[in-house]
Formats: sequence, C-alpha cells, structure tokens
Amino acid sequence: MGSTIFVLALLATLSFLLTLNRQLRGARKQHIEAVLALLVAGVLTLGFLALGWKTGLLCLVTVVLSPQLVRPVVRSLAARILKVRLAPVTAQNESSEHPSFSAEEPHPPSQQVDAVVVGLTRSLQARREQFVTGTLAALKRVGVKLSTVPRIELLQGTELDSALRGFQLTTVVGFAWRHLPRALWTPFDEGLTQQLEEGPNGSVSRYREKYLDCHGNTRLLVQTLATDVYRLSGAPGPDWRVLPVLNRTVEALAILSQASTAAAIGDTHTARTLLQLVIHEHANGTVD
Repeated sequence: MGSTIFVLALLATLSFLLTLNRQLRGARKQHIEAVLALLVAGVLTLGFLALGWKTGLLCLVTVVLSPQLVRPVVRSLAARILKVRLAPVTAQNESSEHPSFSAEEPHPPSQQVDAVVVGLTRSLQARREQFVTGTLAALKRVGVKLSTVPRIELLQGTELDSALRGFQLTTVVGFAWRHLPRALWTPFDEGLTQQLEEGPNGSVSRYREKYLDCHGNTRLLVQTLATDVYRLSGAPGPDWRVLPVLNRTVEALAILSQASTAAAIGDTHTARTLLQLVIHEHANGTVD
C-alpha cells in the first residue's frame, strides 16, 4: 500500500512539473519536457511490472487526470514565473516605484488589444532608438571612441535590433499581464510578438528565450543584454569603460519600455512614475 501511494504521488508530481513546463518558455524547455516524459514513462512501467496491472491502471488514470486537475494552479504559477519586473534592485524601489493598476481601474476590452499593440510597437521602436543614441552619447562622455563600436546602430533585421526586441518582449509582456485581465494575456502576448518578430530566422524569439532563461533575475537580465550588445558592437577587444555604460543604458531601456507599456494600456500614473525614475537616476548619474 505504501509503495502504491509513493508511486501515485511521484506520478502526480511529475505530471504537475510536465504541465508547468509546457506553460513556460526557455531554451531548455524541450530538453526538460523530454526528461520529465521519460521519467513518467519509467514510473508507469514500474507501476505495471512491479505493482500489478490494477496499480498500473491507477497510475495511468493519475497521469491522464492530473494535468486537468492542476491546470488552473499551473497557469497561475506559470504567469508568476514569467513575470519580469525591471527596477533598480532594492526592496524599496520594487514596492514603491512600480505601482499596479487597482482592480477597479478600467482595462482595454479585447477588441482594443490590437490597437494597443500597434501603438505600443511604435513606442517601443522609439525606445530602441533612444537606447542607441543614449548609449553612444554615454560612451563618448567616458572617452570611448565611437569608431571602436561601429555596429551600435539600429538597423532593422540586424542581430542588435533582434536582441533589443527580444529583450523588450521579455520585460514588457509579464509587466503588462500584471495589469490586464487574464483573458487578454494571450492576445496581448501573441499580438506584440507578431509585431516585433521581424528578425531573420526567428532571431527575436531566440533572444527572448535566452533572456527568459534569466528567470526574472533583474541584474542577470540586464547584464546578459549588455554583454550581447557589447559582443555585437564590433569592439575589437575588452574595454572596462563600455560594459558599465551598457548596464546603465540597458536598465533605462527596460524601465522606459515598461513606461510605454503602462501608457499604452492606459495607466498614466505608472508611466509617469517610471519616467520620473529614469530622470532621477540620470540626474544622479546612475543612468545615462
């Protein structure tokens, strides 16, 4: 009896993890799913061979029914995991600088999602342009010759443009989900992804998967894009002045992209707060 309970509990746990993994994104998603599926198949085989056909059938029923029973919990948990909040890494800023919409505030109805996405796409384009011009100006101020980073320019279809688009998708979709009704999460995600995915061979999605692998670690996410921008810049070798500048301008890109998202959804208060945060950090010399 104890062995049966253990096997059923193990199968239920593996089924839960398998269902959760299917709701997530990341470069290792398919590998994780393959491992979990093999484990489920192995435990099922063990149930039939070691515990008898009755227990085996019970195990099979558990595998079939578990995903249906845990799906609401899995969706909620996956949404929490996929959310990425970008702000300077202090507890005070996380609680005060990113106010959420209240439950009573109006949300755009589903028929307006397309219009919101189109407007947001234009605004995100402007943020990418600001990132490039601001980064070049900041590098010049610290004495970096711009001829040493010739590929920091915003040309559609380039790897740099794809990296910036993938980064923006990573930072704004989960942010928007915090303020949208659950029924609009998928239309918003799919619509914005379609608008931004213009790179060759799905390169935008590839970068998005890479940044989602940071699992919401703000500092790691910023450092990852900064390293990618440096790698794609055409710099001939290491320069200790470049990465600190990129870390600051990447963080500003994330916050400004979220400000654009808040404005597109209709939360002008949050948009103003995020803009003021960047202005404050710039005035104090922490964001260029």
